[in-house]
Amino acid sequence: KLRTYQPTALTATPSVLEQLALRASRFELRELQQVVAFSETLSDAARARIGAAFGAPVLDTYAAGECMFLSNGCLAGPGAHINADWAIVEVVDEKNRPVPPGQPGHKILLTNLANSVMPFIRYEMGDRLTMATEPCACGNRLPKIARIEGRSADFFWVRSGTAYRPLMAYPFQHAFEFLHEVREWQAIQQERNRFVVRLELLPGMTLDHQRARQKLNERLDTVGLRDDVHIDLEVVPSLSWDERTGKFRRLVSQIGPPQDLAQEPQPAHAQ
Repeated sequence: KLRTYQPTALTATPSVLEQLALRASRFELRELQQVVAFSETLSDAARARIGAAFGAPVLDTYAAGECMFLSNGCLAGPGAHINADWAIVEVVDEKNRPVPPGQPGHKILLTNLANSVMPFIRYEMGDRLTMATEPCACGNRLPKIARIEGRSADFFWVRSGTAYRPLMAYPFQHAFEFLHEVREWQAIQQERNRFVVRLELLPGMTLDHQRARQKLNERLDTVGLRDDVHIDLEVVPSLSWDERTGKFRRLVSQIGPPQDLAQEPQPAHAQ
């Protein structure tokens, strides 16, 4: 059907686009001008693989059910331009204080200026965005989201000394996306400080366990949690989507936050 239709644009979540990219040569999409990713975090490695497979630029579009037209992906590279004539996006910290460009926020406040039936004024969304600090190379002067990091709720609480600390996706992301043989990864919290990371490899590749462990330890050192957590690595044939949401989740906790969290000192989110 794709060969017959010959679309000029292909839109899906990054995890679906990667599955399609493995079969891109079969589709023969000669008219394809752009590939648009949405809903899930698009890694730099996935962007490169998808773009190479389809021979078209990959746009990372950020939106929400409350404002579907919120942004357009950028042809110049990662990030998306906010349609600021239709919506206002405020990147803020945990206490709703403005966060400057170049620094990741804890959440956003969304105002939908075009929804006349049910206005949304400073609607709180738990997404972590980083706004660009420089004008975009594409020439578009609308505000640009430099990086879309995912939801602020996507992290683990681990025990460190006498307190709990958040463990974000950063150590896993920067360790495993550095490894060219890894297609996708998923970290699962089995106990408070015990995890298993499942790795799906690219076709025909094998994992260098020693190198993978080294990269992970280096990143855990940067957040000061290397000695606090135990992480097993497991190579799996494939990783699947969340059955409830239909989206792929990279961080999955089987135990949730600690019940006595409110009694413990809670630092700001780790960088």
